[in-house]
Amino acid sequence: MEKRIARLLKEMTLEEKVSLVSGKDFWHTQNVDRLGIPSMKMTDGPHGCRTASHLDPNETLPATCFPTGVGLAATWNTELVEKVGAAIGRETRERGCSIILGPCVNIHRIPLGGRNFESYSEDPYLSSRITVAFIRGVQSQGTAACVKHFALNNQEHRRMTVSSEAWERTMREIYFPSFEKAVKEAGVLAVMCSYNKINGIYSSENRWLLTDILKKEWGLEGPVIRTGLPHTAQSPPPVQDLTLKCPDLHYGLEISSLKLLKGETYQRKLLTKWYGESCLLWSRQAQ
Repeated sequence: MEKRIARLLKEMTLEEKVSLVSGKDFWHTQNVDRLGIPSMKMTDGPHGCRTASHLDPNETLPATCFPTGVGLAATWNTELVEKVGAAIGRETRERGCSIILGPCVNIHRIPLGGRNFESYSEDPYLSSRITVAFIRGVQSQGTAACVKHFALNNQEHRRMTVSSEAWERTMREIYFPSFEKAVKEAGVLAVMCSYNKINGIYSSENRWLLTDILKKEWGLEGPVIRTGLPHTAQSPPPVQDLTLKCPDLHYGLEISSLKLLKGETYQRKLLTKWYGESCLLWSRQAQ
């Protein structure tokens, strides 16, 4: 598989590489039929395989409804949670999906948080242990887990624009542990960044968050994904390690403009790196 990836990278045109760092739509990555590169389908989670109909993307197909994250964490039973993850992973594969967008592991910090039910706990240790168990279960079935939302996505009100203000020590002791264990212990294959700002900088633009911490310090090898509608970000996407935006019709055009900013050599190296991360996810979940 690694040799095939290396060969594909050499055969791909710049335009094809650009296309693969933008989603085809909300649920699919781009495909390159010329080289036999398939589109990967994502499904929402984490309490079941929320799959859109291939006939109508706005129609959700019936699926098994598993207990919510806060309910699973209340059991303090990592063996049980791993079994739940495996069941969800199997159903995801049976639906023809490669990636499940979950688990959601944000800490309960605001009582009125609209997605507290979806996350595990206000306790970083408990949340970390449940996170690792769930991801191991999902990925044991050949399905890629995408842990979310990195980081400090602890409220729904104005979640696209709010800035979560926190000291680094606070982040490392309370908000980061579940994500860190997901990468270091569970070997999660992908991470979804949050929509909000952190200390005034959008997560998807935050080099310290996505590059220095997630990639360099923790060693994430797979892609960082951002779903949903575009925000008001101003800096060029390649400033940080954001790999894939779904959906996005302008991301590829923004990347192409790098020729004017840093030259084609830098651009090709950058896109090759990003595509390599996506291929790594593709190859590992296919095993």
